[in-house]
Amino acid sequence: MTPREGRARRLGWLLAGALAALSALPLGALAQEQSAGEERAMTMEAATGAQTENIPGGMLMVVAYGVVWALVFGYVGWLGMRQSKLAGDLARLSDDIARASSKAASKAEPEAAGPKAAATKKKPKKGASED
Repeated sequence: MTPREGRARRLGWLLAGALAALSALPLGALAQEQSAGEERAMTMEAATGAQTENIPGGMLMVVAYGVVWALVFGYVGWLGMRQSKLAGDLARLSDDIARASSKAASKAEPEAAGPKAAATKKKPKKGASED
């Protein structure tokens, strides 16, 4: 049996087990119970007293907004750090290029003068020692 067939067989057994577990659940447990408001709406009874909604989770909403804002500020800060690092790298590279071009220009200057510059040099006299 190849590893692919072994994985397929394990996946098949896993799916069969999941289906067996779901079929063992009682159907009544899956049904939702109706609240008092839904029952009253079904029977058309008039509501008595003040009707208010009580939805918990206000603190969760505040925390969620806080997390989102923290992520946004963190991302903007990270982008700022990367931008400053790239600006430093760009400045260093432009300095390197300027130095390299000045070195290349200084080396090319005598070569660009050609034979005229070589002819203007003084030739040592015969018998004189060269330094």
